[in-house]
Amino acid sequence: PSTIFRPLLLLPLLARVAFGASGDEELGAREQDLHQVENELRQLEQDLDGRKSERRELLAELERTERYIGDLARAGRQLDGMITAQRRITNDLDEHIKSETDALQAQQKLLGQLFRSAYAMGRGEVFRLVMSQSEVRHFGRLAAYYSYFGEERARRVAEIERRLGTLQTLAEHARQEAQRLTVLARQQEKTRLRLVTTHGERNDVLARLEGTILSHKDRIAALEDDAGA
Repeated sequence: PSTIFRPLLLLPLLARVAFGASGDEELGAREQDLHQVENELRQLEQDLDGRKSERRELLAELERTERYIGDLARAGRQLDGMITAQRRITNDLDEHIKSETDALQAQQKLLGQLFRSAYAMGRGEVFRLVMSQSEVRHFGRLAAYYSYFGEERARRVAEIERRLGTLQTLAEHARQEAQRLTVLARQQEKTRLRLVTTHGERNDVLARLEGTILSHKDRIAALEDDAGA
């Protein structure tokens, strides 16, 4: 062929060479994209596994907290019942104390009257010398009467004082126990409320974690679709 047509013969060859170079570049770029997708998929899957593990631990923590909150609520109701019972006991004991105090005052009043009567009778002892024999015997009987009933009143006073002391001790113990239970109930309620707050905050964390997991799953699905296209 002439030299004029030689360049025309080279055009197809040059076109094939140029096309081959462009195809190789496109293939290389495609392989690079696939490699980047694979790396991103691997990182997303690893992160997703970590997020799922975190979610399992968080769910277990929330379950434990819910049980503890329930236990504290039940314990609080039991303490409220015990406090009510102790206060009822204290009120009953206070009523008994009032009754015994009234009885003690009545006996002390009667004993005082006996002492005053005996004293008044004793002042007339100087007149024994002028009494008849029968009057002396009558006076002796009166003295024995005052002595016996005075001792009986004194015994009753001592017995009431003993009972009153016992009741006062029991009432004080009941009040102290009610106070102790009240303090314990307040502490437990504060703990329960704190756990309720923490539980709500951890639920918020769980909600955000669930959103992250869902986002990762969507991104993984999109990447897998791109890789398969």
